[in-house]
Amino acid sequence: MHGQIKQLQVLGDRLDEIEKFIEMIEVQKRLCVEYNRLQNKSEIPLENMEELLTSFNDLTNSVVNYTAIVVSIYACFENFIHELIKSYIEFQHNNINSFCEFNEKMRENYFKQAGEYLSNPSRYSRLEKTSEEVITCLFQNIKHKPEVSIEYEFFLNNSGNLKFKKVKELFLNIGISNLESDIKRNFIFKKYISNHEGIKYGEVEEYLNRVKQPFLKLDQLVDHRNNVAHKWYEDQRISLQSILNEYIPFIRSLANVLLEITLCKSYLLLKKNGKLEKFDSAIKVISDQILCINSKSSFLKLKDYIFYEDSLDNTFVAMVESLQINHDSVEKIDDVDIEIGIGLNHRIKDSYKFYYKKTEKNEDGCPYILYIYIWCFEFCWVGSICLNLFMVCIHDIFV
Repeated sequence: MHGQIKQLQVLGDRLDEIEKFIEMIEVQKRLCVEYNRLQNKSEIPLENMEELLTSFNDLTNSVVNYTAIVVSIYACFENFIHELIKSYIEFQHNNINSFCEFNEKMRENYFKQAGEYLSNPSRYSRLEKTSEEVITCLFQNIKHKPEVSIEYEFFLNNSGNLKFKKVKELFLNIGISNLESDIKRNFIFKKYISNHEGIKYGEVEEYLNRVKQPFLKLDQLVDHRNNVAHKWYEDQRISLQSILNEYIPFIRSLANVLLEITLCKSYLLLKKNGKLEKFDSAIKVISDQILCINSKSSFLKLKDYIFYEDSLDNTFVAMVESLQINHDSVEKIDDVDIEIGIGLNHRIKDSYKFYYKKTEKNEDGCPYILYIYIWCFEFCWVGSICLNLFMVCIHDIFV
């Protein structure tokens, strides 16, 4: 699942760069305006200031600038979708024993795409395997051989740009069939709608049911990208302020939700395989987002995710935004069976069921039992000698 989470971090870093670029252009605009307002321009010691500001002004209105911004935002999003799906398939691949354990839609799509590849290999330019190798993999998968082999390109070979309809198709190909409804019931997306549309959170669900195109910004971004990429000039530009305040926040929100949806499916697979542990019942929930609970052996750290089920058995994941022990903020939980507070990015209730991923190691990768031995040896006068010998043995075993 780390691969899926990493893709959101990459997207966020790239959008940060685009935002800085737009802000730089806005600074240039303000500089031009402020200079033109000055009554005594000779007070500015910089030579050729008029020429410099003229160049700045031309740059702020440049078609190249606008094209670079729009194309870059779309490219970030498209890369995020492809890498997220690839990471999701890879996680599924690593947690099954045979091809038949993939969901029916994934198997169906894989066979369909493999057939299209064999009839027209040129459509799959990034696929490095020969036709013979693909046929061998198909045979192994059909016969349920333990060596599961998957070509990720068969799930990513989409034609056309990623408007929301196309995004739904890609997710349907990996077995996620209710994407639109999953997005609409997600807390992060509903909070985004509440903030940006200026409506109360409790009214968001009714609003989303009423609005015909809640994902219109993505489709508009794709249209603008196509215009500047193929026609060079866009007659009706999106203002830079709209890109900063509306389009980029929308892409961030949508990407967060898509990540959570794939993570939720991944946690469901872990639960099916017995790799999730259930927390004890919540002690209490504070302000709808702070979960007070026994830590058990979760070894949580900031930005981890936990899995939960609501009273209707709907499943979600929530990111750990803060951790507290005895009202003190910490970055990770190293102890077992202590009361902790977990600040989550979702609204929750104390009646929900919460789960964490089983782990035998804490955050820095050291087996937990090793810390127990170290703690014991600290109270012994021969501890330093024994500890050195013990560390050598452990190194030989684990390294």
